[in-house]
Amino acid sequence: MKAKKFILVSAAVIVGVISGFLISEIILRFYLFGFTLHFRDNRVIDKRLFLNNKNKIFFVGDSFTQGYPFPVHQSYPILLEDKIGNRNIKITNFALRSTDMYDQINVIKQIITLEPSIIVWGLSANDIYIPKGQIQRLDKLDDRKSALFPIKKESAWHSVRRMFILLPYDCFVRAKMSFFSTVKEILVNYSCLYNFVRSRIVDCKGLEGLRSRGNLTANQDILVAGTLAYYRKDKHDFRHIFKALKHTKYLLRRKNTELIVLFIPEEPDVNEKLFENNLIQANAALDGYDRTMPGRLIGRFCADSHIFYINPADAMARAVESGKRLFMKFDRHYNYEGNAFLAGFLAKNGLFLSLVAKYCYFS
Repeated sequence: MKAKKFILVSAAVIVGVISGFLISEIILRFYLFGFTLHFRDNRVIDKRLFLNNKNKIFFVGDSFTQGYPFPVHQSYPILLEDKIGNRNIKITNFALRSTDMYDQINVIKQIITLEPSIIVWGLSANDIYIPKGQIQRLDKLDDRKSALFPIKKESAWHSVRRMFILLPYDCFVRAKMSFFSTVKEILVNYSCLYNFVRSRIVDCKGLEGLRSRGNLTANQDILVAGTLAYYRKDKHDFRHIFKALKHTKYLLRRKNTELIVLFIPEEPDVNEKLFENNLIQANAALDGYDRTMPGRLIGRFCADSHIFYINPADAMARAVESGKRLFMKFDRHYNYEGNAFLAGFLAKNGLFLSLVAKYCYFS
């Protein structure tokens, strides 16, 4: 009897913990992203929100531009709208996490139908690194990905369905929870609750020891996977990136929308010590690599192709050298200060402000 009672109590505790986690995850995702967002933060565009505003600036990119893991309203594009302080200008953040350069081109193809004045494309190392076998022909992109942004008004039933069906489905089924998945992998990659709690405790002095060596060099996996080649002084291939930029410039020119390419620095791009540590762990020669290589090459191409280009890496590097912390300790994304810094940089950037003045119409 005692054994049976113990098993039942244990089972009840396990079910209770899992149910509590599920409910907390659903509530937090709803708080962070609302009814119209679910897994990967897919959004439903309501065209009526954009009809009467000619001064539209849209941001496109990956999780760095989206502001992950924080609420979208804490991302640097939305903070930028507040810093500009002009009610005539509407900035919308269409960035999606877990997207690559080709996904983002498909997003741009959809949102240009809303006739923005300017599209700012935030490119990070995530977007730049694409294995050779996954490089696509730009004229053959999968337009079925337009389902990322259904351009219609979502019904009340669909909103309820997202809340009570899709969110639980995302939390557990799409997270591939199984006996063959590790709890850490699920939490780090899929759980908003985990990232939310983690971001709130990073400033506790007593928890400094929890920061493992792997988290210290959070970009190591990406560098080893392939982006390391983009930092090599003697060998780098940016042709697929340049083709994508030229293709996007052509798409927007036909719609009378201006393109700004914004280079999104990751922590090794602005932290020399961290960059060197990554190289050492990858058994790479320090003198054979340059952390400024991707930003400089993309900037040179943009200048030659008459594409507007902004690179905040130097300003962020100076801020990091002065002791400012712009990145989360337990995650390689920007913290709130990092998002605020990037918004402030753009709000004072002469090129960006001149383009806003030129392409937006003020009454």
